[in-house]
Amino acid sequence: MNRIDSIVELLKGANTVLDIGTDHGLVLIKAIQRGYIKKGIGSDINHAPLNETKKHIAELGLTDKITLIQSDGFENIKEPYDVVVVTGMGYKMMKHILSKPHQTPNYYVFSPHHELEELRVYLSHHGYEIIDEDIVYEKKPYILLKVIKHYKQLTQEDIILGPILKTKKEAIPYYESKLKAKLDYVNHVDLNDRKVVEEAINYYKAAIKNLLVT
Repeated sequence: MNRIDSIVELLKGANTVLDIGTDHGLVLIKAIQRGYIKKGIGSDINHAPLNETKKHIAELGLTDKITLIQSDGFENIKEPYDVVVVTGMGYKMMKHILSKPHQTPNYYVFSPHHELEELRVYLSHHGYEIIDEDIVYEKKPYILLKVIKHYKQLTQEDIILGPILKTKKEAIPYYESKLKAKLDYVNHVDLNDRKVVEEAINYYKAAIKNLLVT
């Protein structure tokens, strides 16, 4: 299953989904076509992709099901929604989006393209709880986070491995690649940074060992 399909699967049973940074609207289109959701709201800060997406939605006969809004995150969103999808961008943009006032959904779906650990730290410090994690392998591994608004402090191990991902065997190749990168890197950093890298190495080794025997 590819990344888009995996995101869509997490939307089953939702009523209205807000997809921030919707780009071509593929997540909402597929979720509607499969009958997983009743309505979609797609937002993007850029006008051009929304125009192309609007034409595609019209061609598919989904204009009454998907609303497109030019918006910086939640800024221009007035319609109610019960699930929020924020994918296809880095942690800093996600942080910017979440820092703005908005209606709290039943849950969020995040999939950062980079700085995953930084996102986990932000969520832990700002009253969010990761209730599920999945991994999808395409050209690179993508981690999908299902998150609710509920305070849950993460340990350093959870930040590095993922509180849910560390229980899933499909994470083994991902952890192995992260471990190799850390081992290649550890001898090229100063002593203070080396302790942090060595800690991560130990977490990855332990996680791989635990998953191989369970």
